[in-house]
Amino acid sequence: MRGFDQFIKTIGTFHSMKDDLDEDYYTDLEQIVNNVEEIVNNAMKQVSDCTGKYLHSLGNLGDKNPDEDTLLKIIDTVPSCLSYEDEDDEIPIQTAALYKESVHYVPLLAKEGVKHNVGGDDARGGLLDNEYGDHNVFNNVLVSLACRASMDESSETADPLYLDVMKKLRKSKLLLKEDIQDHNLLYWACYAENPMRFEFLADWCPEGLKTHQYKGHPLIHTIIDELEIEWFSTFLKTALRYHPNDLGLLFLKDREGKTACERAFKKSEKMKPLQPLET
Repeated sequence: MRGFDQFIKTIGTFHSMKDDLDEDYYTDLEQIVNNVEEIVNNAMKQVSDCTGKYLHSLGNLGDKNPDEDTLLKIIDTVPSCLSYEDEDDEIPIQTAALYKESVHYVPLLAKEGVKHNVGGDDARGGLLDNEYGDHNVFNNVLVSLACRASMDESSETADPLYLDVMKKLRKSKLLLKEDIQDHNLLYWACYAENPMRFEFLADWCPEGLKTHQYKGHPLIHTIIDELEIEWFSTFLKTALRYHPNDLGLLFLKDREGKTACERAFKKSEKMKPLQPLET
């Protein structure tokens, strides 16, 4: 570092003496500076890439994970690391949302992402997949937060961690009520293993249980068709609480005039019987 500091001091001194120096001599000095600048820019890119790789590894560091103050200092020093794409074309905030060990960093990554315009003006700091990845639905971080860890052994411990992140994003206005419909979050959260997240979204937008559609059908119909019968039970139990006068939306019709009740009975005939709801 002493040699580099001395170099910067020397170049600064010569620059202030520009008008007093031989023109050819100063031209040679400028060429040296340009060469060094290219080296420095390349080195900074390597530092940025190295830091980006580090951010992608946050879910696998165990007890070596940095605290948020340390991570914030790292990002402040190399903000371009927030946009570093891994071999799957994902950026750090997308990777962080995949693991319960790193999901708690998502609010910080989102806030810093907004500050540094990660993903563009409408990407909310990388929460919304406007630019990165291969544009499958799980590159949308809000969708990952709603449903991630739904079918692995850590689901029970993951649910409260992901819920806490969603609450923090809501408080900072990075998760909005309209996102629930715009990104089909009620559908994605409707897993028997995710009761806390599904309840959080349903309580925030109870009308969405009735009015939201997915793939052109009322939500309850799509859940019956595409998800396991246990997950329909999760939806029905919640819908009964928020829409008791509509009998949990069991008689809500699709565009063909078929009720959800009819659809559920037809599906249950092919599967194991629907378990009674707990009271």
